[in-house]
Amino acid sequence: MTAQNPYLPFPSEIREVIRHTKKEYTFRMTYDGEVRPGQFFEVSIPKYGEAPISVSGIADGLVDLTIRRVGRVTNEVFERYEGQTLLLRGPYGNGFDISLYEGEETVVVAGGRGVSPVRGVISALADMPDADRKYVIAGFRSPDDMLFRDDLKSSKTYQKYEVDEKINKAKTVVKDKTATIKDKAATLKEKAPWNKSADVEDEAIEGEDTADRDYVSIDAEEAAADAEAAVETAAEAVTEAASDAAEKAEDIIGKVEDAVTE
Repeated sequence: MTAQNPYLPFPSEIREVIRHTKKEYTFRMTYDGEVRPGQFFEVSIPKYGEAPISVSGIADGLVDLTIRRVGRVTNEVFERYEGQTLLLRGPYGNGFDISLYEGEETVVVAGGRGVSPVRGVISALADMPDADRKYVIAGFRSPDDMLFRDDLKSSKTYQKYEVDEKINKAKTVVKDKTATIKDKAATLKEKAPWNKSADVEDEAIEGEDTADRDYVSIDAEEAAADAEAAVETAAEAVTEAASDAAEKAEDIIGKVEDAVTE
């Protein structure tokens, strides 16, 4: 639905709610008017107020509004479900003129929630005849904070991202293990004889270096280039490397305890 006066709110039905992260959902709303990527709507709920929300997707009779739960209005929006309504005003802003990018090499750079306003531009660029000359650089705080994951699954770069994500998680496990070993060695240094504690500290450092070497041997980029089968192979290699590193960490902890006993 749309309004004749752009400054008056009008009811819009929620057709779908898409969860991206714990705090960020996309609400697919009914809207029949003209809208451009980069524009925004004022979303309001009586007694709670209104908030400006960028358009993150455009379809026939629908607009996507990707919302982060951060305050009074958005908290209440997150209590709405499919079939219910929100009040919208707009759209406002100039938006992006997609025709300016036709036949030109284009790079879109965005991060975090900033990906939402340009998502429509990215989709339009992907449909152009010279899509191979269009590039997107998107950054997020962590894999868990990633928006529009399903969109990226259709891209050639997603497999590399998936392998890198698994490797980074495994590296975190090993890093935590080696940090524990170092802390234990530092604590025991005060209790054990100097020569023994020095040996323990050296072994802890050696364990960390060994864990790092295990991961250097995993060529993530090669695995990502070999399609789905290679992704699974790389994931298995990461799991095995993490397991080996964890076992080595346990061995070092045992040596530390033995050194203190002696």
